[in-house]
Amino acid sequence: IMRSEGVPGFYRGFGTVIFGTIPARAVYLTTLEWTKSEVGKAVGEMGVTGPAAAGLANFAGGALASLATQSVTVPIDVISQKQIVHGDETVVAPAAVVRRIGPVQMVRLIIKEEGLAGLYRGFLPSVATFVPSSAVWWGAYGAYQKMIWSLLSDSGSGPAESDGELQHRPHTTGTVVGVQTASSVLAGCTSSIVTTPLDLIKTRIQVSYKHDGATPSFMDVARQILREDGAAGFLRGAVPRMVNASLWGTCMVSVYEHLKRVCAKDPEE
Repeated sequence: IMRSEGVPGFYRGFGTVIFGTIPARAVYLTTLEWTKSEVGKAVGEMGVTGPAAAGLANFAGGALASLATQSVTVPIDVISQKQIVHGDETVVAPAAVVRRIGPVQMVRLIIKEEGLAGLYRGFLPSVATFVPSSAVWWGAYGAYQKMIWSLLSDSGSGPAESDGELQHRPHTTGTVVGVQTASSVLAGCTSSIVTTPLDLIKTRIQVSYKHDGATPSFMDVARQILREDGAAGFLRGAVPRMVNASLWGTCMVSVYEHLKRVCAKDPEE
């Protein structure tokens, strides 16, 4: 890549990803907050309270937010993956000059070859990967937060527990950010380990060419991985995914929690 395209070659498809990120995040966070609020009310009416109620609300919020977001992210993912994997196949000899394929050209190429359905190749595997991942991430994030605060409470810092409920003592912004950061890193590692096999299969389906007019199925790709690499092959890329999920989660949660504090209404107003 460096020899043929230089540093920009490592960012092939980056513009496409950025273009889809803003609307995707808006859909995700809006759905997340709405679902958490509505599910929280519903479970409260059912008599479920405390950590169980929070866990159910967060789990449902993460799942539905991810499901709604796939309608935006899957086409963007397909286009950018195609640019990354197949963007260097057109070479002008003998100078070996690579003609990079832009997002609009790639969309036209996909629609021409596969129709609109081609933009949603891998949609079901994406749902199967990211919906559980989002649900597990938010569930784990809430659980790790409570565990860390409990440890801090035992050591005399952070919220104190009384009658099964956490009673918050005054604490610094640095402590809150530290707990949120640690929780997001641990949640990212947990969700990545759980969903790496599904994400690997989903990516292979998206970047594959049709054979005999048919796209490889989920089970076809799973069998191929098992045949070529064994069971360990399903965890290929797990460490980079853990790093990526941890960094993404930390950045997202930092902004998310900050905006929640800024936008929170004073009860006395």
